[in-house]
Amino acid sequence: MSAFLLCAALFLPQFGLTNDGSAEVTASFAATEIGAGSVLALQITLDISEGWHAYHPDQDPENGIPVSVEVSGQGWAAAGALLCLQEPIPHTLEVGDFKADYLWIKGNPTFTLPVQVPTTVGKAELTVDFTYQLCNDSSCLPPATKSLKVALLVTDAAATGLALDVPENAASTDTPPEAGLGAPLPTDLWAFLLTAIIAGAATLLTPCVFPMIPVTISYFTKRSESGKGTAVGNATAYAAGIIFTFVGIGGGAAVLMGATGANQIGSNPWVNTAIGILFVVMAVSLLGYYEIQAPRFLQKFAANTQASGRSKMGYLPVAMMGVVFSITAFTCTVAFVGAVFAAGLKLGKWYLFGGMFVYGFVFALPFFFLALFPSRLRKMPNAGGWMNTVKVCAGFVELVAAMKFFSNADLFWDFEILTWPIVLGFSAIVMLVWAAYMFGLFKMPHDYEKPKPGKVRVVFAVAILAGGVYLLPGVFNRDFKYAKIIYAFTPPPTYGLAGDIGPAGLTWSEDYDEAFSQALVEGKPLFLDFTGVTCPNCRSMEHGVFPDDAVKPLLKKFVRAELWVDKIKVYAEMEVQRFQQASQPFYALIDPRDDSVLATFPGYNPDPSKFAVFLQKGLDGYAANTQALAK
Repeated sequence: MSAFLLCAALFLPQFGLTNDGSAEVTASFAATEIGAGSVLALQITLDISEGWHAYHPDQDPENGIPVSVEVSGQGWAAAGALLCLQEPIPHTLEVGDFKADYLWIKGNPTFTLPVQVPTTVGKAELTVDFTYQLCNDSSCLPPATKSLKVALLVTDAAATGLALDVPENAASTDTPPEAGLGAPLPTDLWAFLLTAIIAGAATLLTPCVFPMIPVTISYFTKRSESGKGTAVGNATAYAAGIIFTFVGIGGGAAVLMGATGANQIGSNPWVNTAIGILFVVMAVSLLGYYEIQAPRFLQKFAANTQASGRSKMGYLPVAMMGVVFSITAFTCTVAFVGAVFAAGLKLGKWYLFGGMFVYGFVFALPFFFLALFPSRLRKMPNAGGWMNTVKVCAGFVELVAAMKFFSNADLFWDFEILTWPIVLGFSAIVMLVWAAYMFGLFKMPHDYEKPKPGKVRVVFAVAILAGGVYLLPGVFNRDFKYAKIIYAFTPPPTYGLAGDIGPAGLTWSEDYDEAFSQALVEGKPLFLDFTGVTCPNCRSMEHGVFPDDAVKPLLKKFVRAELWVDKIKVYAEMEVQRFQQASQPFYALIDPRDDSVLATFPGYNPDPSKFAVFLQKGLDGYAANTQALAK
């Protein structure tokens, strides 16, 4: 089981974070008395809770609901347009070829509205209906309207004219984000960085990296003995060279590809197929059937750089040695780099730089300590059977990992070849063979003789065997209940079945218009599941939460639609335009009678009880609308 979890950990579910958003609205006049028939400035303040934003009055309503105001009361009337004294904060969100521009306002924005005062003398009360919508980085609340009462005394004095106090070039108290950052910080960034950490650590097990351990020790031992640089300086320069290489490769490629390519690469079936092939090539090499070596010109360049670094003063030659090491090992690291690269580009190229930095840092960290304490590390155990065992284990892990990428491509193309039983069966067979190797039942080409398992090796063998046995029931039973992380790693259990059977064993439509019409005919609310082919969280929710006893009975009361945003572009545009969301999973409940939004559930949350509350909220809203229509 440990191997399967390690493999699945490379594709950890992405966790969306939300918090309650609220706003306080106040309205007042600068004066308490005013002449009849005057035009007076009404001042409105919106106090938005931290982490949330509203939309500027100039916001395109197609992309977001702007702040608006209506005034009512006998004799009162708006005398002009609503003016926001805070400069809008521009944001751009790109999904594939679709681009949406937003104008945010945050903090405590102030608005002014010129209003016509009644001509009747006496106390005059004005009703202000202020409408706004609050959003954070992962969700938007339904539009809200606050109704306020504002009163003043109208006198028979001469009209005083337009009483507006608007400073020139009113500036925002908020600092706009750095130009070019585009979309808001994804809430799944931390899961991506954790994936980069795991990938960086897994890369250390590849065959191109092992030979660099004695080379690094020898290189820095001789620099230390000749007094060239300090231990910390040498180690830092070497690690910096490694990190710089991966950041440069990943970031440079992202800049060349541009934003459109960046958003599409993660779900591209050709990219997933290529990464899967790389994992298989790496796995076969790790199992000992051939050696992956860098091209001869790179090997020669590395040897020359190493000799130069030993003899020259300064830290630049040391950093160059780190760059050369990274390049010569790239034939082995490319599969892991590609996986991090694809995941990072889905978040945005600026976040990719951070992910590649984290990957390079984790990869460089052991070599930092090798460079820092070369004399002590020479006492490490010599390469032998233990290292061969580690490499073979890494090979089996990469074989299972490759299936994830092949499955993504198969799901995108709807080949229905790598279905639930096939993927589970292949993974189980690999793990059972792996367990047999750990028990010493056979040897690999790297091994001089058949391994003799010790206590530690037997413990690992038992764990791996348990994992393989754990997967086997799913080969024959698609309804077998697994831990939620299994569903994140595999194709849907219903994939490949005849008909429209989908999550929870229910019927689903993949066409929005068809589902909308069906909901109208059947008199039911519409459930929208914005999902993605390469979305592990979507699989975890659809097959770990939807079948739950607290959720499935409620789902049956809806007409259900699966909208694949990475296969059908219009659904990605719908999610952004209507719901201001660009990540999956995302769920919305619609009343088809007036096309109103009953409730939304953004992000990943594996708690069935919370999802049941969301569904019940939609059903209650639909029932309330039914009663209102009946009246």
